[in-house]
Amino acid sequence: MPGRNGVLLGTTIKLVAKFMDAVGNPVDPGVSPTIDIFPAGKNPNEGTTTDGDAIVLDASQTSLGSPAGSNYIVRDAVGCYSYEFPIPSGGDIGVYFDRWNGEVTSQPLEEVFMFVVVGGGSIATGQLQGNNRVTICVDGDLLDEDDTKLGDELCWYFTTSYSPLYSSVRRLRMELGPLIQQIPDDTLNLNIFEASLLADAITFVNDAVDNDYFKFARREYVTCLAASRLLGSQGTQGKQKRLGDLDVKLSGDPNDKIKSMMKCLAEYEPAIKSHGELSAGTSIKPRSAVKGITDPDRPVIGRLWVKEADGIPAANTKVKSATSNRPKRTFLKRKSRWDWE
Repeated sequence: MPGRNGVLLGTTIKLVAKFMDAVGNPVDPGVSPTIDIFPAGKNPNEGTTTDGDAIVLDASQTSLGSPAGSNYIVRDAVGCYSYEFPIPSGGDIGVYFDRWNGEVTSQPLEEVFMFVVVGGGSIATGQLQGNNRVTICVDGDLLDEDDTKLGDELCWYFTTSYSPLYSSVRRLRMELGPLIQQIPDDTLNLNIFEASLLADAITFVNDAVDNDYFKFARREYVTCLAASRLLGSQGTQGKQKRLGDLDVKLSGDPNDKIKSMMKCLAEYEPAIKSHGELSAGTSIKPRSAVKGITDPDRPVIGRLWVKEADGIPAANTKVKSATSNRPKRTFLKRKSRWDWE
């Protein structure tokens, strides 16, 4: 049964109350407990709500109450009592209240709980999402117009559009030819999709724009990766059979093709990782440059003062050298007052 935080209209909720003594031990009340249920918006703790507002009043183990409910209170265990309340399908939604009364050690007890009744629903689209496989099965007990059973369960499947796909089935079949002639297009598409996800995962330079070389390298990398996986899953055994003087060999050596695919992956992987900025025999383009040591506008690097003869760093003015436009700080000795006379 639903909990107290969300009960649908037209369903039944099981309301539970536990009676305990002063130290927390479960105990049965001295007399049969009772329950009162109030509709949405009628809180019995508020002075504006009276017993006349109750939907169920004074229901117990032996009485349906008045107004009467449809069930009695049930003792589930020592000190544990429950009451099943069917919510009318045409009732109000909101917060309902259940008030329990009992007596423990000759002292009357009263506690008010609440539960939330909800209704309505929502409308959702049934549109299929991409990158999914949908399986449809028809039960074998399905009857035709002549009441004849289908017999065996009939199942088939289809896949929604894969994305990303950086290669194609045609490109893969052109690469492998008869080695994959028995493999359906759906399996080839799935391998291309998985290889495309890996290509995206190892593209570490994400701030670059997709250039033509990167797109070409990515297509070749994905094709070679999907091809190597397909060949690896088939194994390399059983490609040649001999019976006496009769020797039958499948055209094309899978081992040679696998080696070719691995060489292809090694060739284009640097371009994938660098987003097309790196290929075989090249280096990544520089992100910044510093002016050379002979450039007069080269920034001053290191200590920003001119080295003095005595080696003590001090500065009270700026000077420019003959080879640089950038000033350095240095110390200029001041003339004594005798030198000005």
